[in-house]
Amino acid sequence: MLETELTARGLDHFGVYDLKILQDLKLPSFNEPAKLVWPPHRPIDWSSVVPVFRHPGADWWQAKQAENARRRAEDEKRAEALHEEEGRVRNDPKLWRRG
Repeated sequence: MLETELTARGLDHFGVYDLKILQDLKLPSFNEPAKLVWPPHRPIDWSSVVPVFRHPGADWWQAKQAENARRRAEDEKRAEALHEEEGRVRNDPKLWRRG
């Protein structure tokens, strides 16, 4: 009996990954034939989609330089704020740590 089924399907063996029905099964709705009951509709979860950024093309090195300059400016601004805060603490005896 098994040989007959394999011959009828044009297969030499059965396997879970060989069956396309698991991937290609589509069942129409009896009430609305233009819609499918299976697979169920799943709206796209946009929070899981990775954004695609525009590539700068031939000017990639200029974009890289601009990004590096922006990062350097941010780092310098943070370092300056930290230096000012350390100076404020150093000059205010109420903020000195006593051990």
